Amino acid sequence: MNHALHPMGMSALRLAAVSELGWASWLFVLPGAGPQALPVRLAAVLCACFGIAFAMASREPRPNKPVLAAGLVSKLSVPCLVAFYAMWDYSWAVLAHDVIWWAPFGILLWRARRSEQEGEDLVRAASIAPPEEILGPAAPAGGGPALVVFLRQTGCTFCREMVRELADHAGALRRAGARILLVHHSSDKSLSELVERSQLHGVEVVHDPERRIYRRFGLRRGGLAAIAGPRVWMRGLWAGWVRGHGLGPADGDPRQMPGVFLVHEGRVVYARYHRSAAEPLDVAGIRKHLAALKDSPDC
Repeated sequence: MNHALHPMGMSALRLAAVSELGWASWLFVLPGAGPQALPVRLAAVLCACFGIAFAMASREPRPNKPVLAAGLVSKLSVPCLVAFYAMWDYSWAVLAHDVIWWAPFGILLWRARRSEQEGEDLVRAASIAPPEEILGPAAPAGGGPALVVFLRQTGCTFCREMVRELADHAGALRRAGARILLVHHSSDKSLSELVERSQLHGVEVVHDPERRIYRRFGLRRGGLAAIAGPRVWMRGLWAGWVRGHGLGPADGDPRQMPGVFLVHEGRVVYARYHRSAAEPLDVAGIRKHLAALKDSPDC
């Protein structure tokens, strides 16, 4: 799978390169810098270096995380320098030039990390046994890709949220050619109630109370941060209280982590090992891979 930087990301990096080089040129000829002349010239050199680095990174096939991280840190550190040179006439311009790049660089860095995780997950999934061997009679037998969703226990608000998300997007996923297969380790009764309450119809279900299939797909039990970290608490309040998914008694292993796999023609073409219980279903990523399968004659 190609994890190249999104075209919009490459355009943003090119724009950042032009901006930095233009800014460096302006700082070199800036009049009236006064006592701050030397720091201003040094800042110009630094801007020029970043401009060249951004231009080179925009041509790379994969996101360059060190360059993106360095760029973001440089933008975040500018307010400190501006505060130090607050009496300089052009300090407001320096501040504005860097603040406008906070969001773009933050988004690019986040996308780079996501892309890296996708690659790691696919490599991890490649080491498992053939899906049809693991899933047995429930394995996809031709006729298009299967979205295999491993759930947390049904009392978990994030499990409820995931089932609801699947219900909301089931029509679009099926139109894209996917069948949906749920793997769970809770009781059949609690899952049936959850599926019915969420109005998720026409899905296949595999009951794996001993979590053998989970383990064979490489899905592990989460640590404390993965199931009860600050992000989990914050997302839990949002999903359980604000969005109304609620919270029920634990019905299964509360530490079991979920995962999502797209299986086609006997191989895993998309894998998502959730690193946090609070990680939502990546509907956009799933639909992107389904579209790629339709467009590719090799898949």
